[in-house]
Amino acid sequence: MINTSTLQGDSKSIHYNTKDIPLYIRHEKLSYRLNSQTMPHWHEDIELLQIIHGNMCCMIDNERVFLHEGDCLIITALQMHYCFNDTKDDCTYNRILFHPELLTRNKKIVDEVIDPVLSSDQIKYFYLMAGDTHTKQINSLIERMVDIHEEDKVSQELEIIGYLHIIFARLFNADDRIRMVAKTRLDPDLHAQRAMISFIHEHYAEKITLEEIALSGNVCRSKCCSLFKQFIQKTPIHFLNLYRLEVSRNLLRNTTDTVSAISQSCGFANQSYFNKMFLEEYGNTPVEFRQRERNRSKVS
Repeated sequence: MINTSTLQGDSKSIHYNTKDIPLYIRHEKLSYRLNSQTMPHWHEDIELLQIIHGNMCCMIDNERVFLHEGDCLIITALQMHYCFNDTKDDCTYNRILFHPELLTRNKKIVDEVIDPVLSSDQIKYFYLMAGDTHTKQINSLIERMVDIHEEDKVSQELEIIGYLHIIFARLFNADDRIRMVAKTRLDPDLHAQRAMISFIHEHYAEKITLEEIALSGNVCRSKCCSLFKQFIQKTPIHFLNLYRLEVSRNLLRNTTDTVSAISQSCGFANQSYFNKMFLEEYGNTPVEFRQRERNRSKVS
């Protein structure tokens, strides 16, 4: 049985740093992603991005946010998002994901500080510009959490969770939206889009039709196509195949399974079609990609 859990999608497939503690911290490069783009996804975790070097763009639902060196972006839970870079320059960044269950359960603090961020679709993200006082404070906290994670101490998760609470306190003071926000019903189009993305995440290995994708979002085929164009700028089938390729790339990098087995496990009808699509998207064959990744691992 091929292990297809190496790809991050929604909360169910995020590989946290420590088992049973929903916390992920890593220094990443955008060039490590397919075509320097993360796959559109959503999860129950809150995501922090701190740009170390370079630039990239983040699409959150259908909003475009440009990020530059020194900027910080905090994406609230359940927001459809992906990041990309259309230039040849790479982007390095710190990425932290954590599930809200790590935050305090004190009712007063939850009601007055945490819930206004987590429970309203009005606040999709916090963009913190480089040079701003609050940005400097939050960036220093993120850097400290990354340092603690790399120290690999027994108490590191407890310390990191403490810093996450401080970040929430800084956000509460930095953004008046938190005080003014009211709980609102999730946009039905966004709800349908998330449902269709989740359906693809769960069934990509199977033979999926456009009708089935549309049905998972309780919309017609035409509405399905228009929502994918609005939120992801791709057709449903193109997104499905890109997701399959992303899964296959992780399997090629992290397993010793044959190309044929990987192709089949990712839902491709035959290996030649898989090879053709892989070559079109990557510029090399699956075998060439696997060899390049192995050579890179030896060097590092």
